[in-house]
Parts: sequence; structure tokens; C-alpha cells
Amino acid sequence: MSLGVYGESDIGFARRRNEDSIAWHQSSNGHNVVAVLADGMGGHRGGDIASKTAVDICIAQLSLLVDRDDLAVTELIDALNKAVSEANDHIRVAREQDESLSRMGTTLLILWVLGDQAFIANVGDSRCYRLSVSSAQQITKDDTVAQAMVDDGSITESEVPRIPFRNVLTKAVGTEPKVLADIQQIVMSAGDALVLCSDGLTGAVDAQQWPSIIADSKSVKQQVECLIDESINNKANDNVSVIMVRRQ
Repeated sequence: MSLGVYGESDIGFARRRNEDSIAWHQSSNGHNVVAVLADGMGGHRGGDIASKTAVDICIAQLSLLVDRDDLAVTELIDALNKAVSEANDHIRVAREQDESLSRMGTTLLILWVLGDQAFIANVGDSRCYRLSVSSAQQITKDDTVAQAMVDDGSITESEVPRIPFRNVLTKAVGTEPKVLADIQQIVMSAGDALVLCSDGLTGAVDAQQWPSIIADSKSVKQQVECLIDESINNKANDNVSVIMVRRQ
């Protein structure tokens, strides 16, 4: 079974610059892929530099291994951790060398599909969803103050939209000397799609509407474009980035 992959990043309806970055690399046999998405923060200059740095480093390191079908799980996870750590170190150095970048950081979301196994590494609140014909299931958990409050029982899920600081991150790449991603492994069956996205999409379009939005689109490219277009139609107030990987 081969993989279909496509991504787009749009400035959105309200932002003056795009601080999201995306990239992917597919193996020569079409069976494996690495996709990376980052949503930068830090104001003027900082956010786009942080996200691009993180994505470029991860793709440079991980793409070297994508053609290997014999990669052990332990070796793959070590490579993910090393890429995240390297991205964190590079952003930290840039912050220290340029005062105008002193507040920059980024979310980081990596999807590595190896055969029928998918590995997701996450730092921050960019998300991965498993998309079917009828539903969208969130795979990752946000590293936010609001999610931490849900986890410790301080608030319920239904109360999250009323928390004024709900989007404040508890973990990001480049903001602390060390960062460790949350890594999950799931199985991808024929027809499964995994969607990586920044919060520009999730803030503008309810995930449960995604299956109906893309229902009439035949290609992965068209499905991504439909999600982006719908977010813009809904006046997305942040940058909107989407990468879809579908097992065909």
C-alpha cells in the first residue's frame, strides 16, 4: 500500500505574517513518509524563524532514514527525540545571539509513517487527528494550561472555551534548555488518513465537520485545500496549516 501526502500553509484571515512552517519527505517506494508542522511564536521575526528552524532541522535529520524499511522502533524513536532536541538547541542559540528573537519558540508536530505503523511526536498545541468517513479523532494532547487543568480535574472539557488563558502553552520548542516530545505509535489501515494541523484550522472549523467538508474531494490535495478554504471562509484568525497523509 502506498501513501498519499500533501500539505498547505495559509496566512489566514487576520494575520500579517505566516509563522507556521510545514514540510514532508516521502520514501522512493512511496511506503514511508515523514511530515513536520510547526506553529511559531514570539512576535515580529521570531515566530517564523523558530518554526522554520524546527521544521528544517527535523526534515534534514529524519529524511535520511525514511527509505529504510528495516528501521527498529527504538532507533526510530531515538531519531525523533534527537531531532526535537537539536531543534530546541538551535532555537535557544538563536535566542541568545539576537535580542529581538529572545521570546521566540514553536510548537512541533512530527508524523513518521513506516509501513502500516505511524509514530507521532508532539510538543505544544498543534494537533494530529485520525480522519475517517464519519469522524475526526484527536490523537495528540495539547500542552496548554487549559489541558493541564482538565487533566488535574480543576475544570471540565466543556469549561475550556471560557478560560481566558486557555491557549497558553506549558511546553514549546526553544523556550527551555531541554524539551521532550510526547511520542505515540498507532496502526494505519488501508483508507486511514492522519491530519496534522495548526490551531488556525481547529479554531475556525470544528473537527467533526471535516469528513463532510472533504467528502466530495477525490485527492489528498483537494481534501487539504477544502479544509484550508473552509477555515478562510470562517475568517480564521490565525495562520492555517494542514498536512494530510492517507494510506491508499
